[in-house]
This record gives sequence, C-alpha cells and structure tokens, in this order.
Amino acid sequence: AALQASSNASNMPPWSSCLLRAPSAGGSLPEWMRSCTCRDADEDASPGSSSSRSQKMAEELALAQERRSRETVTKHAAAAGQPSVLLYSVVDSPAGQAAAKQKPSTTAATSGRCEAHHVPTNATRGVPIETSNFVGEAAWMLVPGGVHESAPQDMVGCPHWRHFQGRRRLWEFRIQGRFKRKPEGELHVGITLRDFNYDQAVAAYSRAVKRLGLIFVKWKFYLSWGDRCKASKAPDAELSHLVTGLTGLDQIIVTPAGESPPPLTEEMAGLGVERKRLGYDKYKKEVGNIAQSINTRDAYTFCFWGPSPMIDAVNWQFRFGTVIPLGQFLEEWPLHFVIYERNQVEGSADPRHLESQKRYYVDLMFWSTGEEAITRNLPSRYNFSDAPGSLEAETAEAAKASVAAATDNARGRPSKEAATVQQGTPIKALLRQLLHSSRSNGDSASISTCEASSSAAASDEMSFGSGSEASDRAGWSRARVR
Repeated sequence: AALQASSNASNMPPWSSCLLRAPSAGGSLPEWMRSCTCRDADEDASPGSSSSRSQKMAEELALAQERRSRETVTKHAAAAGQPSVLLYSVVDSPAGQAAAKQKPSTTAATSGRCEAHHVPTNATRGVPIETSNFVGEAAWMLVPGGVHESAPQDMVGCPHWRHFQGRRRLWEFRIQGRFKRKPEGELHVGITLRDFNYDQAVAAYSRAVKRLGLIFVKWKFYLSWGDRCKASKAPDAELSHLVTGLTGLDQIIVTPAGESPPPLTEEMAGLGVERKRLGYDKYKKEVGNIAQSINTRDAYTFCFWGPSPMIDAVNWQFRFGTVIPLGQFLEEWPLHFVIYERNQVEGSADPRHLESQKRYYVDLMFWSTGEEAITRNLPSRYNFSDAPGSLEAETAEAAKASVAAATDNARGRPSKEAATVQQGTPIKALLRQLLHSSRSNGDSASISTCEASSSAAASDEMSFGSGSEASDRAGWSRARVR
C-alpha cells in the first residue's frame, strides 16, 4: 500500500513497479524478481550488479512482508480483547519431506515464510481452512477470560455461553471438512512445537511438570521432548510432541457424501460417536472403524475438549489444582494443534515422529493475546492474513460485548483463581516433591544448557514416549480445584 501511494514520488526506486505487480511471495526468490529488468539510472552495470539488485529487492520485499504481517497480527490481538486466544491455520508449512533436509528441520530453518490465516475465536460460524491435504472449516469456542465460575451471567456476552453452561470445559476445538487424499499411514492428533528454541537441554522443572500432567492422562500417547542441542541441528531432527491416535478426540461425526454436515458452531451432543456417551472401549472400537474407512467423499467433524479444564489457553497456564505458567516452558513460542499422518519406514524400530515421515492435514497455531513476546516474534516467520468475508468484523463486535459483560459482572467479586494459588494444594506439594526428585537425580532445575546430561533426557523420553505408564482406558482425569 505504501508503494502504491507513493509510486509517482521521485524518491521511489525504479524497481518498485515490480513490487507493485508482484504476487504474494513466500518462498525462494520468485521468477518475477529474477527476471525484473528495472534498474536505477546511476546503477553500475558491471558483472554481479544484477545479483546485487536482486538481493536488495529480496531484502526490501522481506521487510515489507514482515511489516504487513506484524500490523495484521497486532490488529487481530487488539480486536480479540484481553485476554483471549489468537488462532491461525498454517497453510502448507514447509516442514515435511523437503524441510526434513534442512539443518535443523524446523520451520525456523526452512526457506520462505508460512502463510497463516486467521481463525477468529468464538466466531458464530465455521472459518474456512484449507491445506494441500484437507479442506473445510474450523472453530474454537472458549469461555471468556478463561475462568469458568459456573455463573451464567459471566458469559452472557459470549456467543456460545449456553454451550458452556453446566459444563466444566473451558474451550472446545472443532474441525470439519473433507480429506483431499486418503491417509495411508496412522493418523495422529495432538500438540507439537513447530516453533521453538531446541538449542537447550530439557530443564528439570519441565520434567517435573510433565510427570504431574501425566497423572491426568489415561490413554496411550506418544510424548517426546524432541532432539535437543547438537542433535537438533541435524537433518530430519525430531520436534517436541504430545500426540495420540484419533481416540484422543472427544467426538467424531461422519457425514456421508451428499448429505449436509451439522453446522460447526451449533450443539452436537448425541451426534456421531462420543467417548463420554459410549465409554472408552466401545468408542475406541468405533473410532478404529472410522480411521480404517476414511475417504475423500465423506465429511468428518472432529471435536476436542478433554484437557480444557487443565489447560487454560486464554491465560496461558496449566491448572493442575494450582496455576503453572505455560510461558515458563514455551518461552516466546506458540503451540500447534495438528493432525498428521505418519508413514514409518518399513522395518525401522525408530519410534521418533520425524518430519520426513509426516503429511500434515491440519495445523492450527495458537497462543494467548497476553503473551506479547510471541505476538512480536512470529511476524518474522509467518505471513499473517485476515479471515475471509465479514468474519473479522463480526467476531470483533462479539469480543467487545463479551469483555464488557465480564467486566461488569466481575466487579466486587473475589477471584477464585487467586484464592486457589494462595491456599496451596496437595498437587502443588506434589510438584515440589517431583522437582526435588529431579534435583536428587542430578538434574538442574534452573539451568537448561546443552551441557546438561543427555542420558537423563533420553531415559525420560523412553519412560513416557511409548505410553508405557499410561493405561489404555478412558479419558482425561479431572483436576479438582480445592
């Protein structure tokens, strides 16, 4: 826009016209830039000057992209209200088979910038998403402020307050759409750290909190800290994962081809297969049948809310009976909720989930608006864009109403969360015990340098990575706030 407004200005470089007619670029140097013949009148025509011009143009374009991206994500954060969650559908991330050859194989090392399309939270309808392997809609419904006090008046401004009334869940993910290709390997769903500083060992405090968190997980899963330090710089390095099969979802609805799937933001109780209604054993069997018959014709609706009472995404904290800030572990990086297919090399006993083995179907990146360091950091990696149509305006108005209602109803009422932290809990004592145990084993609670013991990290991963300490039965245990 700045280039367009001043295209006739005398101080504009001649090659600015190339930028004006250029498509959105996100990869390596595009063809239009390599073939551009624009040049300054006084520019030297000596050999190598063309390369210099191209480099200059590439740098200018990258800076312009980052500025636009920063303005966009800042606008989204302001419109969401405080506190809330920023959610983006990452489109065709370079992570995967090509990125696995990078050193390290994370999004930070790949050439080009990922496209990240805004998915406003608490929208009244599904927000369109599309990747190379999946097309459909996404919605994230959440309790305003992230605090559920069983008081309906606190949520009057929220479009989905009736959905949360009488329920303990703080949020619910919903994804609906069709597969563009039939999965050949096993599908996994969960959390991965696509953006993270892996040049550090795993701190003892992180291990202690992990052991505490696993008390509440009662099914098989795969957990890995990922490759760290020197190993993280190798080709096809593993990222951090906490994933499981489709049984980790709370509800799945299959709509046959030719029929209309249920509206994504309306009540879905009683539809499809639901773990709470069927019980885990029957649910696992039904989900196994669904996974085996996935095709490109039917529509699939995936709902996920199980850990929401314990993971307060709005305030970016764990709630295991006490408050544990997520930022202490993730630093200035977001989380990615992903659905991917893993094709393990035949005959390989390597349990790691490597990028070269994956095909991503869905990648939803999110973080709390209160984590300003994340908001500042990501525009250098992603091209952020608005949701289509009138969704931005609609959700901004709803957010204003929600914030106003929560503010009015909270006046003069003591904070239950504050009381919980001050009182202390048995879980808090357990965390101290686990941390003390980690220190006794020789781990440092505060130092996470690469000089830390790699053998400790390896044994820690093997204990939980196979799900050996998590029984294969129903659901997430409830964390009781006393």
